[in-house]
Amino acid sequence: MARPKSKNRGPNPRGAGDSPPAPSGRRPLAAANRPGAWLPGALAVALALVTLGLFAPALRLGFIDFDDPVYVTQNPHVRAGLSWSTWSWAWTSLDEANWHPLAWISHLIDASLYGTDPDSAWGHHLSSIIFHAVNAGLALVVLAAYTRRLWPAALAAALYAWHPLRVESVVWISERKDVLSALFFWLTLAAYLAYTRQTASWLRWLLVVATFALGLAAKPMLVTLPFVLLLLDYWPLGRAATAPADAGRTDTGPADIRPISSDSASAESDLRGVNWRAIGPLLREKLPLFALVLASCALTYFAQDQAGAVTKVESLPRELRLKNAAVAYVAYLGKAFWPQKLAILYPYPVKGIPWSQVLGSLLVLTLLSVVAVGLVQSRRWKFGWFPTGWFWYLGMLVPVIGLVQVGNQSMADRYTYLPLVGIALLVSFGLAELSNRWIGLKWPVGCAAVVLLVGCLFATRAQLQHWRDRITLYRHAIAVTSDNFTAHSNLGHALSEQALAAQDRAGLLEAAAEFERALAINDTIAPSHDGLAALYSALGEYAKARDSHRRAVELAPRDAKPANNFAWFLATCPVAELRNPAEAVQLAERACQQSGQLDPSQIDTLAAAYAAAGRFEDAVAASDRAAELAKQQRQDIMLQGITARRDLFRAGRPYVDPVSPLAAAASQNATSQPSASQPSVAP
Repeated sequence: MARPKSKNRGPNPRGAGDSPPAPSGRRPLAAANRPGAWLPGALAVALALVTLGLFAPALRLGFIDFDDPVYVTQNPHVRAGLSWSTWSWAWTSLDEANWHPLAWISHLIDASLYGTDPDSAWGHHLSSIIFHAVNAGLALVVLAAYTRRLWPAALAAALYAWHPLRVESVVWISERKDVLSALFFWLTLAAYLAYTRQTASWLRWLLVVATFALGLAAKPMLVTLPFVLLLLDYWPLGRAATAPADAGRTDTGPADIRPISSDSASAESDLRGVNWRAIGPLLREKLPLFALVLASCALTYFAQDQAGAVTKVESLPRELRLKNAAVAYVAYLGKAFWPQKLAILYPYPVKGIPWSQVLGSLLVLTLLSVVAVGLVQSRRWKFGWFPTGWFWYLGMLVPVIGLVQVGNQSMADRYTYLPLVGIALLVSFGLAELSNRWIGLKWPVGCAAVVLLVGCLFATRAQLQHWRDRITLYRHAIAVTSDNFTAHSNLGHALSEQALAAQDRAGLLEAAAEFERALAINDTIAPSHDGLAALYSALGEYAKARDSHRRAVELAPRDAKPANNFAWFLATCPVAELRNPAEAVQLAERACQQSGQLDPSQIDTLAAAYAAAGRFEDAVAASDRAAELAKQQRQDIMLQGITARRDLFRAGRPYVDPVSPLAAAASQNATSQPSASQPSVAP
């Protein structure tokens, strides 16, 4: 029997125009579900303002020494501010093992507006907070427009914006790429919705492609966005779902990917399966997006491999990565529903991951996936929010779940910035379904939603306290994780810097103890050896300092910082017998080459090495270059030191570091008390 023709069905594969009319007894969408065109916008503004207030305490925070130096405070390009040359650098740079020019440009703009000195951190924080607040408002408007259900969308957007897992992405300045890429994520979703609901237009499709490309230029994690669009094609857009009249049919004829109104059928008869004939056109439609995905993946892998950021199989076997991926999926869910023990870094377990934990995680993931697939197969389209939200979560985490490992973290709070929107959809629309199905639950469900939001507000404020300074941040990470050698090492550097500024011997010993704890867990950490070398020098144990410097360089041959520090030691050590000008020149030249000859401190080291080798003309020329760069980058304190050393080189004299007060005091004590043991930083 021929299928009756419908005036709303046709050969146009784009589909557009008005949604099918509401069935008898139901008011049109505008009257039924939209109290006023102004309300979504008003709620979005209110959500953005509350979000601004929630994260306002971050304006008092400073930079941290975990990535912020390489992204902002010590990056020579960023310190120079926005110009034609730095604009070009941003688009061509693969620094920090990534191609993300828009993230660099945002930092360049902030450097021009606020500077990069410690007192300017508030401006950088302000930019990130504003981006996040705008994202919150956009999330509400976009989700409400897609689902045509304002209050569940508002709850999902608020959970997304106020959850304590957002803290890392918002207040860690180096993670600007999270909030910036999310801005283009929501803009891409908005452009795609306009494309599906209007007459076919290449201009509207080009807007979708353009916003997606900009998102990838902010952070390549958005490679999963086309997959999210396919999920939205099923629910709530209905572009990949059969019409209610076709429920249960297998001979639905030519593909029709026209959107189906979420209000076009009753709650009980809304049976829509997947229109498999529409999948092909939907995939072909997104071929330009998939092309951008392939290009971004190739460029990202190349950048990370060139920088040595991709962890090799030898250090993290494939089996361990697969086991960690399964466990991490469930761990993220746990932190979403009970956000405790959040840390800036979660290390891989030193003793491995037990199979019992892996099998338990796989069981949870399988059960939830079976439920999602079952809802699709049963054609209960009104529950489409469950498969869409669940597979949104699973799919968006794929690039950062550790199958291709970058860095040494097993998971990270920042990776949940967009994936957990899927879980927010599950929670908000699940609560809405409960209140709609059982009238008596409306008030309890409303109270539960309020409790959730208030709990998020308090938990986020509490999490912000852990970021008030880097020492607090690393101590908290050590307290809530196990065998966190990176946190121990970073805490050692923070304590060391504080103790050196105060010439506090006890503080130096405390810092050394943290370095030793880090090396006891993993003795291949170059920064810990480098930090110990600085402590040994401050305490006058120069032979130990030389050995630690050399070990750091051996462990990180492609890192300019250990090479530069060792070159400075070999050129300026107070103990003449430990100086090695020839090796200092070699290391300093290597460090300058690795950093592109743009770091004034490294060129200053090269000048000191030239002077130690008796090459004073070269030393003066290098000092001139270092002074010029320091002036361009507005590093006034460094400029003073470079200028003073240049005067020595012009006079034909090398520069030698003075003996530190702590080393001098230790030497004096050893002289006055010959039987006393030599100072040691060993705890």
